[in-house]
Amino acid sequence: MRVLVIGGTRYFGKLVVQKFLSRGDEVSVLSRGNSQPDFWNNITHIEVDRDDAEAMAAALGKDEFDLVIDNIGFERSSVEISADLLRGRVGKYVVTSSVSVYGGIGHSETPWQKITPENHYLHHFTEPGIAHPIAEDSIELSKVEWELRAGINPYSEQKRQIERYLSETTELPFVVLRAPIVIGPSEYAGRFWWYLQRVLDGRGMALRNNGRAEIRLGFTEDIAEAIVAAALSNNTSGKTYNIGQTELLTLKSFVEKIGESCSVEPRIAGVSDDAVKRYPEIPWSDWRYEPFAWPFDVAMSIDRAEADFGLSSAPVAQRIRETIDWHMSADLKDSYGYEYRDIEAELFKVSAQ
Repeated sequence: MRVLVIGGTRYFGKLVVQKFLSRGDEVSVLSRGNSQPDFWNNITHIEVDRDDAEAMAAALGKDEFDLVIDNIGFERSSVEISADLLRGRVGKYVVTSSVSVYGGIGHSETPWQKITPENHYLHHFTEPGIAHPIAEDSIELSKVEWELRAGINPYSEQKRQIERYLSETTELPFVVLRAPIVIGPSEYAGRFWWYLQRVLDGRGMALRNNGRAEIRLGFTEDIAEAIVAAALSNNTSGKTYNIGQTELLTLKSFVEKIGESCSVEPRIAGVSDDAVKRYPEIPWSDWRYEPFAWPFDVAMSIDRAEADFGLSSAPVAQRIRETIDWHMSADLKDSYGYEYRDIEAELFKVSAQ
């Protein structure tokens, strides 16, 4: 098969390329050429800025592809350029979207947002207590605004716009994959490191909502495998899927699994809302701080992906071990908010009483 990967030089994009190469497929990678992974001599590189429509037209020429995997569609304008050029010339166009389309972590400038008739379709992650798991049809794409709205994270808005655009575009067999927060080896965003560093220092961790937030994670290797499986399946054209690990965890069980893998007993206490208010120095409203703590009791359903293309994943414990190994070998700075560690330790002592 002829496969084009847009954004295949970093993170799980590299793994997607490697998986197609291992199948014997003819793989082209479209990028600016700033990074050249080990497989560079085994692929055709198309060096271009994907946001330059004229340059993209020249670079792609009249090429046709069986599959296009778009891992770096962060803005609607970017996806429009590639989709318009490839319409009628691609067997399937697979776009990696995000759990953030439902709202959630980083969705708004404050953790919870008032529900209005205009934004009611975003309520799943912007109001606590909504039923879960969230199915793919929870979002009414026809009501997604084309204009970016103040107070809402533009990443989430752009991903919704991309999905609406694809759903209304003809002659382009698309597949949308809504990935959860992706962690694993080479994860420099520091989400996993936030918890691992605090488990390792042994000073205790006070988790909001007693660590009961339910999370469906995605580890790089399994996300890459899901992308390839969805692309190759005969059942996926024109559909949207939630993907992620098959195991659903609470935040507390996630931290405990990190401790088990490190042979460390994690010291965990639940922090009350009142206690949070007594420690305003801690950046509670920043999603980078205790990044898996909210939204509360929400997770994506993966039933459709399991049924249509056999979504599966390795045991979370295995992926956690692999991720810890990478973190221990990497030269990492302190995790986000670690300068407040003394205050956190004090909060832990108060919460554990």
